[in-house]
Amino acid sequence: MDIKTKLADQLRKGDEEALFSLMTLYYNDLFKYGLKFTADRSLTKDIIQQFVLHIWANRTKFQVVENVDRYLFVAFKRFLIQELRKNSRYNAMYAHTLIDAEYPDEVIMVIFQQNELLSKALFKAMESLPPRHKELLRLRYYEQMSFEEITQKTSLSTRTIYNNLYEALKKLRSHELLKNTHNNILS
Repeated sequence: MDIKTKLADQLRKGDEEALFSLMTLYYNDLFKYGLKFTADRSLTKDIIQQFVLHIWANRTKFQVVENVDRYLFVAFKRFLIQELRKNSRYNAMYAHTLIDAEYPDEVIMVIFQQNELLSKALFKAMESLPPRHKELLRLRYYEQMSFEEITQKTSLSTRTIYNNLYEALKKLRSHELLKNTHNNILS
């Protein structure tokens, strides 16, 4: 019995040290794997912490398996996708499409890597926008605030918010970096 299998068996029996040892062995790999899905270091760390708690809470269900690596990564992938669906910073519709299609892991990884490239290009393109445009985009699309909530927070009229968002999105659509990245992904 290898060390990982032994630790998994001890975890199933309620050994906290086994959990920490197992997670220490896998943390960097889980982090790299999760980062490919989220492109957000902080979010990935949070999800791994939640995953550790999830593993501990469900330790009695931890199966006896030949390949602990595969078992943990499949469990983490499922947990990660569940968490991303709940997270407002993640496009739930995009996750829904991927998960329901039941693509192989390799295809999902390619799609998420492409999404990561677009996210990075979008972030760089957003840096070129005026501060007000960036703030309004953040409030509307990242924090998912309604126009009324943004009006209350910024003291701007709904019409001004709408016009500024329209201009910001128009600039982003025409940004050369986004066009190039999108075209490279499609080719």
